[in-house]
Amino acid sequence: MFKNVKKEDIVTVLTELGETVNIGMKMGDLKQKLLTNKEYLEDAQFVKDFLISTVENRKKEEENRKQQEKMREEEIQREERRIEREHEMELARIRTTRNDENRSPPPSVTRNGDGDISLDKLIKGMEILTVPVPRKTESWNLFFDSLERAYKHKKVPEEFQAEILLKLLGDKASNVLVYIKEEDLKNYAKVKALILKEFEPTPQACLENFRKAKRNSGETHIQFVSRLTSTWEYYCKLRKVQDYESLKELIISDKLFQALDNDTASRICLKQGEKWLRPQELAKECDIYFGAKQKSFDEPRNDLRRTFSSEKYVPPSSEKRNFKKG
Repeated sequence: MFKNVKKEDIVTVLTELGETVNIGMKMGDLKQKLLTNKEYLEDAQFVKDFLISTVENRKKEEENRKQQEKMREEEIQREERRIEREHEMELARIRTTRNDENRSPPPSVTRNGDGDISLDKLIKGMEILTVPVPRKTESWNLFFDSLERAYKHKKVPEEFQAEILLKLLGDKASNVLVYIKEEDLKNYAKVKALILKEFEPTPQACLENFRKAKRNSGETHIQFVSRLTSTWEYYCKLRKVQDYESLKELIISDKLFQALDNDTASRICLKQGEKWLRPQELAKECDIYFGAKQKSFDEPRNDLRRTFSSEKYVPPSSEKRNFKKG
C-alpha cells in the first residue's frame, strides 16, 4: 500500500479526509494516522485507490516539471549556440575580408557601422547576453557580473566598455553623467564605481534583502539558490569579508544587531557608519549605551521588525538639546 508513497502524498490524502496534519510529521505517524482514520476503517479500498491516484498525480506533476525545466535548459543552450554561431560567422567574415584586402589592418570597432565590427552590433550583443538594467538596488551585482562575462565573451576592447555601459543604462546614465569628469567617461572602472556609489544598496539593506528573499514565480530552485548565493557574496563583498574568521564574526555581529531594540540599533548605526563592528566591540558599545541611558538588562528586546532603506544613511543636523538631570 505504501510502496513509492511519499510523506506529501499521505498528507494530501489525510487532509482530504479531514485530518489535521503537516509535512513536518514523521512518516510512521502519518501512516498510523491513515490506517486508523474513520474513512479507512469503513472503506479501506476507497482510501487505497485514493492514495494510488494521489501518487500517480504527484509523479505526473514531477515529470511535467522535469520536462519544462529540460525544455528551458534546451532553449537557453540553443540561444547560446545561436549567439556563438553568429559570433563565429562574424569572425569568419572578418578573416575573409582581411585576406581579400591582402593583410589589411586588424578589425576595428566603429560607431557608424562601416568598419569590421560596429559599436551598435556590440551593444546589441551585450543586451542579449546581459541581464536587464536593474530596477531593484540589490540586483546591480548580477548586472555587472553578466555584463563583464559578456565583455570577455565578445572580446570587447576596453576603450568601448564604458560607452557601452552608459548606452545600456539609458536614462539612468543621466544621474551618473552629472558627477563624472569628461576624461573619465571612457574609464570603465571609474564609471562602474560611480554607478555603484549612486545605486547600490547599503550593506544592511543587502542583508535584509537576503533574509527576506523568496523564490519568484517560474523560478527554479537552482535559479533561486544561484540568486541567493550572488546576494550573499555581494553582501560579504560590501562588508569586505574575505576569510572564515571575519565571516564568523560578521554573522555573530549581525545576529546581535538583529536582537537590539530600535533605540539601541539606531545608536549603533550612527556609531559604525559605513563599517561594521566586531562582536566584542559591538557588545561593548551596546553595554555602554545601556549604562548611559540607564536601561535595564532585564528588559526584553523590542520585537518590532526593522526595515532598512537602500539609500545611504545621512545623519540629521546637530541640534542643541537641554536634558534635565534626574
